[in-house]
Amino acid sequence: MKMKFAILLLLASAVLHAQADSLTGYIYSRVTLDEVVVTASKSELDLWDFITLVQEDRSFYRAFHNLRSRPWLSETRMSFYNRKGQKKAGRYLKTSQWSNGRCYHTQTLEEETEGRFYTRKGAHRYYTSELYDHIFFAPDTICPSPEDWQPRDTRKLSGRDKQIEELKKLLFATGQPANIPLIGDKAAIFTRKMIERYEYEISSDTLEGRPCYLFSVHAKPDLAASKTVIKRFDIWFECGSLQVLRRKFFLQQRSALYDFDVKFDIRLEQVGTLYLPRSILYQGWWKVPFQKLEKAKAEVVFSYF
Repeated sequence: MKMKFAILLLLASAVLHAQADSLTGYIYSRVTLDEVVVTASKSELDLWDFITLVQEDRSFYRAFHNLRSRPWLSETRMSFYNRKGQKKAGRYLKTSQWSNGRCYHTQTLEEETEGRFYTRKGAHRYYTSELYDHIFFAPDTICPSPEDWQPRDTRKLSGRDKQIEELKKLLFATGQPANIPLIGDKAAIFTRKMIERYEYEISSDTLEGRPCYLFSVHAKPDLAASKTVIKRFDIWFECGSLQVLRRKFFLQQRSALYDFDVKFDIRLEQVGTLYLPRSILYQGWWKVPFQKLEKAKAEVVFSYF
């Protein structure tokens, strides 16, 4: 029985690797390279391995998980606008986090609000700010498992908790499947079906003086808007280490359930041996079930000590 089980595991592993290789080859045959990357591919950059890394890399999600294990300060500026672009509410928030490497909690150092930011009962009036606090604020001490850095299994969740976890995957694990009605399959841009809807480029770039490879994915211009959710996705990998330093992505969807047009620009930095978020810039608008349309701009800057 043990021998049969081992054989089944080997066969399953072989099938998964074959599928990954097939998708890698599919992208490989379609990717456009600039002259610098063509030259690098002849000596220092294995394009096949690089494309595989792009599909499988989880270091970006891991960087946000690493926030739990470090003390930090953050400053957040968030503004909300009406449909005409006039500012109607805002918040400046300065927070700090205590951490001993495993357990952590956060506290508010300073907060200023404009307009009707909270309800009369002190609840969040805007889903965007509620989502932000859910991700980055822990008023009570939390001690997660050291191995608990993978996205949560949303099959065990329901209601608002499940919705938030799936949105987190869409934002921090961009390009991977998200169990969101009418969106999930379209978010998985590295499936055979979705690959045909995008154009791929690998180019050389410099980010704050550091040589990088820029992997870009953008929806084909002649494709109907409803066919894709991720319109553009740029990832900067540092030459040599191939560590992700920055991600920019543009998400757009028009449907009865989800209606949004948002852009993110997120940068990482190395602190000691860990990579951690340095800044998050968000702007755009979205409407989710049972919520009014929200048009917002937010910037978060982290510092570590």
